[in-house]
Amino acid sequence: MNRSLLISLWQLKQDYPDMYEVIAAWLMFESRYGENKLSKLVSNHGSLKYRSLKKLLHPDVYARVGVFEYVDWQKKKDKYLKIYDPKDYPEVFFAFLKRYPYRKPTRRSGVVVSEQFIELGKPLSLLTWAAECGYCGSISGVLEENFPNEKKYKQAVAAEYVRRVLKVMKGKKYKEVLEAVTLLELPA
Repeated sequence: MNRSLLISLWQLKQDYPDMYEVIAAWLMFESRYGENKLSKLVSNHGSLKYRSLKKLLHPDVYARVGVFEYVDWQKKKDKYLKIYDPKDYPEVFFAFLKRYPYRKPTRRSGVVVSEQFIELGKPLSLLTWAAECGYCGSISGVLEENFPNEKKYKQAVAAEYVRRVLKVMKGKKYKEVLEAVTLLELPA
């Protein structure tokens, strides 16, 4: 099991207990239970592309974040975040989701939605919102040509993404990873 993922999930559980189970499933899905290259090499369990998070992170944490060039599953080369200390991952992950396009006001309330979901401890709402905002640009098995327009395609990708993350929560491996996190002994 990927120790970096376990440490990041342990820290997530300490800092965001209300968000833990859904976000853990989200990160397990994205990282293939910690087995993809980004998770193993640079503690980037959510496949976060490089964006400057300087204004959103504490300076000490920001100093432990770098850039890593990576070729994704679609054979596209891009820059991703490199997290030097896996305990920083939850803070980096939520900072990433507090920026555009996830950080935008709603028409009804004017509230910046991603931050509201994090503050209120609503992980499923955060996951759904992020998916609808394009966190996952594509997903295997959902082909753009099968939809009448780009909007319908993006809606289908978002719905399938959320469905697959929630499916992780029903699996044996999910339970095994959560158990390993519980057994992990780290200083608080």
